[in-house]
Amino acid sequence: MILLLNTYIILQCGLYFYFFCIRGKNNFNYFLCAFLLINIIQRLYSIAFNYDRQIIKVSWILQIIPHLTSLIMPYIVFNFISLIYERKLSSKKYLMLIPPLLFLFVRTLFELNDNLSNLLPERAVFAIKSHSFPIFKTISYIYMITVAIKNKNRPTVFSATTPISLIHTCIISFLIYLLALTLFSPAEMYSSYLFSEKYVTQIRTFHIYFAPLCLTGILLFSSFLILQEMYSMAEMTQKTMPEKEISEDENYSKRGKCPINEESRSEYLTKLKDSMLIEKQFLDMNITLSSLASKLEISTHQLSYLINSEFDKNFNQFINQYRIEAAKKILENPDNNELTMLAVAIDSGFKTESVFYSAFKKETGFTPNQYKQHLNNQRS
Repeated sequence: MILLLNTYIILQCGLYFYFFCIRGKNNFNYFLCAFLLINIIQRLYSIAFNYDRQIIKVSWILQIIPHLTSLIMPYIVFNFISLIYERKLSSKKYLMLIPPLLFLFVRTLFELNDNLSNLLPERAVFAIKSHSFPIFKTISYIYMITVAIKNKNRPTVFSATTPISLIHTCIISFLIYLLALTLFSPAEMYSSYLFSEKYVTQIRTFHIYFAPLCLTGILLFSSFLILQEMYSMAEMTQKTMPEKEISEDENYSKRGKCPINEESRSEYLTKLKDSMLIEKQFLDMNITLSSLASKLEISTHQLSYLINSEFDKNFNQFINQYRIEAAKKILENPDNNELTMLAVAIDSGFKTESVFYSAFKKETGFTPNQYKQHLNNQRS
């Protein structure tokens, strides 16, 4: 059992190092790291406490560690919301940290200052220490449930095959379970009056095994989504048409090796415009010069020549021009204010935020965020 527990701690330390040091720069990585760090601290504390139960008297910090559990679920919810919906969380979301942090402050205050405890009646001190945790947790869970439900129907940056709805339902269900358990905990001291001892024992046993299992499941789901996103973005980048291939086609057009007679030129030009304006081929993130040429029944050299001579652009510039116009329309719609920039990029046909940002600024002179702010200022 000790070996298994040590292995579990080492695994969590490894995940913490990986997501914090290697996969940093994103909110969801940092929130996941906060969750892992709290678990690591608590597991180490459990080992030390089982080895020597007097260790709790060494420092007031060690007396606070068991209560760090109040921060676990907020960080899980933060992790999920920032991963699925937002790269940067709004300040309102951080309100859910106030109850657990306030509770930790109150507990720390009582542990540090014995005089404070002496100023209040013993019954009052007992009530504060016994009931403050359930009260603060109840407030925190209610707020988290509200936030989770409110975000349930928001558009995400993931495909329809990703089980976002299932994961969301699991998180909300688990929060409701924790809320019910928190409401039950103040009654434990009166369990002899309200519940049979066997019933209370069964509830406690169920929670001991059920809660860690659920938390592990949520952690695995979050990790799965992170890895899926990383893999998808890497795969999309690999599938992007190499710049060298486009350059070669442009060289053909500039050397005049792919001439198109006037009759065919007009026909192909109409097909090209229809493919953009009517069929909206630019929304296909995997579109390439060769795939578009195949749809238009024209050679890649002729298509490159046509784009270069008619629009004075290369293939990427030509496609991105339509994508940026689509992105501008999305940003101009007030109903889309809640969309992340990654969602706007994907809905416009771009594969990554970085390509979207650079192309948008090159075309408009603004970053997408600056353009959105400019629109908001105009509306107000």
